Amino acid sequence: MNTFLNKLENKFGHLAIPDLTKKLLILKVIVFASIQLIFQGNPNTYASTLERIQVANIHIIGDLIGALCTPPVQTMQGWNIIWLFFALSIFLMAGRGLEQVWGKFRYNLYILFYALLYLAIFTGIRFFSRAVPFPEDLLYAGVFMAFATKFPDVEIMVMFVIPVKIKYLGFIAGFFVAFMAFSALNSPQLSPFAARAVALIYFIPLLHYAAFVLPYLYSDASLKKRSKQFQKQLDPNQGRATFHKCSTCGITENEDPDMIFRVGDDGDDYCDKHI
Repeated sequence: MNTFLNKLENKFGHLAIPDLTKKLLILKVIVFASIQLIFQGNPNTYASTLERIQVANIHIIGDLIGALCTPPVQTMQGWNIIWLFFALSIFLMAGRGLEQVWGKFRYNLYILFYALLYLAIFTGIRFFSRAVPFPEDLLYAGVFMAFATKFPDVEIMVMFVIPVKIKYLGFIAGFFVAFMAFSALNSPQLSPFAARAVALIYFIPLLHYAAFVLPYLYSDASLKKRSKQFQKQLDPNQGRATFHKCSTCGITENEDPDMIFRVGDDGDDYCDKHI
């Protein structure tokens, strides 16, 4: 996979957008403000507006805006504005962290892969039935789970109070997405077709994560294994400190635990064979 991505980066790397997460965050804030100011805080009006955006009777533009620009929350009721600030802060941290370790091209590719997967599934389903509603911000889940995998021990303050390692929140995010998918299958408010369609849409971030991140995990594990084997060939003792080393042959107690060492008149160590 790395070889293929390297070839793509050599050919198209100049097209990558730097700090893409910040630009997506700005778009999400603009959409949130538009929902409050233009659509009177009604997400349904926002969704119906996206419905009307089409080119040659194809709704791909509106669907793409919904995929990349929809904020995690769309109303200002209750604690939503605080949750929006918290969610977008985590999104910015996670996206920038992934861009730092993957590079801007591969992170751009991760976002592009999500957009293409979203369009293939969501737009494809809505080609047969426009009754399937727009989902929540699914991009957030895919970026967050990837960051939690790459930086499992990073701690964040949940609601600015409780310190939690992000790997646990990553598990919760994945479980929540899967739960929403299975819940849609049993929803009495949806037709059988719409229920299956919504469930498949909720699986988008899981498919996105599995197809792009899991190969990275396998590659990293293989690299660590090869590196460990190589180091073992160079240093059979794996860098362990030695207390005795024969001044004549260089043997240590790590190489032969049963060897007896003595200190000679010159103050150096000698093994039993060279005393």
